Amino acid sequence: MNFNREKQIQQVMNPSRADRHALLKKALNELNRLEDFDDIVKIASPPPDIREILPSGSCKGIKIGIIGAGSAGLAAAHELRKLGFDITILEGEKEHIGGRIHTHYFNQNLYGELGPMRIPVSHETVWHYINKFNLKTNPFLQRTMNNIMYVKNTRIVGQDIDEEIRKYLYPLFNMREAERNTSLSSLIEFIYNYPIVQTKPEIRKFLFAIREFYPYRINLIDNISLRKACEQLVISEGAINFLTAVLGIDRNLFYNNFLEMTREEYFASYSYVYEIGGGLHKLPEAFYKDLMTPKAGLSNITFKQGCRVTGIYQPNSKGNVMLRYLNRNTNQSINEEFDYVVCTIPFSTLRVIDIYPQFSNLKMRAIREVNYSTSQKTALLCNERFWERTIGGETIIGGGAITDLPINTMWYPSHKYNERYGVLTGSYNIAEDATRIGNLSDEFRFKTIKRQVEEVHNLPRGYLDHVVEDYQTINWERRDLYLGAFTVYYPEQNRLFAYPTTLPEFNDRVYFAGEHVSPFHAWIQGALQTGMVTANMLATNCKMRKDNLKKCE
Repeated sequence: MNFNREKQIQQVMNPSRADRHALLKKALNELNRLEDFDDIVKIASPPPDIREILPSGSCKGIKIGIIGAGSAGLAAAHELRKLGFDITILEGEKEHIGGRIHTHYFNQNLYGELGPMRIPVSHETVWHYINKFNLKTNPFLQRTMNNIMYVKNTRIVGQDIDEEIRKYLYPLFNMREAERNTSLSSLIEFIYNYPIVQTKPEIRKFLFAIREFYPYRINLIDNISLRKACEQLVISEGAINFLTAVLGIDRNLFYNNFLEMTREEYFASYSYVYEIGGGLHKLPEAFYKDLMTPKAGLSNITFKQGCRVTGIYQPNSKGNVMLRYLNRNTNQSINEEFDYVVCTIPFSTLRVIDIYPQFSNLKMRAIREVNYSTSQKTALLCNERFWERTIGGETIIGGGAITDLPINTMWYPSHKYNERYGVLTGSYNIAEDATRIGNLSDEFRFKTIKRQVEEVHNLPRGYLDHVVEDYQTINWERRDLYLGAFTVYYPEQNRLFAYPTTLPEFNDRVYFAGEHVSPFHAWIQGALQTGMVTANMLATNCKMRKDNLKKCE
């Protein structure tokens, strides 16, 4: 996490692969890990094209049921369609596709992201589809001049924020002298990057491997929480208290698996990121348009929205899979058989689906135990871009504000900053803070967020009552088709569950995809890449069955 702008380099719009790789190399060079570049690109890249397994159109008449039209389901359908499978997508939402990609449009040009909002330059599979669909991208500004840190009623603003933090915030916490003489950027890099640097490069790549057994060094990281990592690095209790105030959303991850944070640091995930012009929903929208467009040699897709799967069954241990789903448009319960099923819904919702016979013991245990964090975002439609003029007459264009208040973080729009209206992410938080803010009544939550945004920006109390014309909130744990925002492991859960969650069930008839079965937890990269990988696994099984039938002839 870099708090000083002078280290950043210019990001271009619609970057080429070479542009992205230059940014990634710059970020890795600053972390003294340029040797990781090739492994990172390889790990994040799409798998081989599915047509290398079977020829186009060779699987006509074989029925595939895909549960969920999120990123993983759409990617799996896109790839499987190339082989001619008869594909049915069952999506519980009546009007929305894209899963947790959720762009709320106040109008065509004013929108806020209530799900994911940024794409790292290192996430090759996401860029594969961005380029395929010719989507436009803009730099997502992580931090810009005049962004605010508001902690212990102290407002830190400025380009050299590290020095300001050291001068005004450090004295408020009981930190050791050596810690007070270390910048926040250096302290964060020490905690997150030091364990990577101390790991041999040939072992580091296993941070993102899916294996039945992991190297000892990876298990050491998997076994501890972020807090325990700080203790092992001899960070004082006063400095840990300070970090829980200034780390933004990471402050709610101190008791989660340290491997989660190490993975993001390994990929330099937040160094250079982009947004999709017009909103991230343009990505699932592009998938949908492509899937619904008839093309020579490709199968047609049956898309059933408002159909929530309630049961997964295999009446014959070696036979087809039956899905039971509720058509929410007609309130009818329907049974439908498929040769194969790709299950892309999160384990949090799979937990409340009837499964008979039950999946393997480890899969059922993972469904019961894998941890999901909630997330809350509130987008504010403002008739005045107050953030562009409130701090000493200077502007805030892009970037975010970090606070120790329940709203946790705010994010400013990186685009079209010269218009009167704007959409501010007034609150983005996860875990405990998301539960507390997200479960307030609508009226009280809206009022609380406005008052805290005013406090951070030193605005008069009640100022935003006439500025904020509309708002939209999502609390993902209260959405019954999701029951959480993303997977974030507890200590040891990678060793226990990373491998078995990826394995097919019902005699290789049911496959799994989604960020929860990927090392890229919480990222679109994980959903898209597993959608492609799972499609290839299914095609490989189909090829094997075809080959066995030929041998029997």
